[in-house]
Amino acid sequence: AHLGPPVTAPALTWIMLWIIIALEMGAGLLAAKGAYDMLKARNAAADDFNAAKTYAMAGCGVAIIVWFGLFSAIAGPYFQMWQTDAGLNALRDASMFSIQNGMVLLVLALRDD
Repeated sequence: AHLGPPVTAPALTWIMLWIIIALEMGAGLLAAKGAYDMLKARNAAADDFNAAKTYAMAGCGVAIIVWFGLFSAIAGPYFQMWQTDAGLNALRDASMFSIQNGMVLLVLALRDD
């Protein structure tokens, strides 16, 4: 049993799949760009290094939106994913990924002086 009607339209399923994949790829690319920028600025002044964190923080933010927002906050309750082993494992993993990205985001948000 779930809260809303089942999603049975194949086109809608594929659209959502590609949106999720695009957001995950976007998060990874932003994080990689941020890591590269921070690597380049590792010996620079503190303000320059802090500015280099922008893309890495954006990558963590997008990842949190995907894993916490889409999976945990929307899909989990809507489809009551905890009722099956596969759904419960997906929710558990989404929780782990969102917590990890949240912790990295908090560390990146600290100002280096």
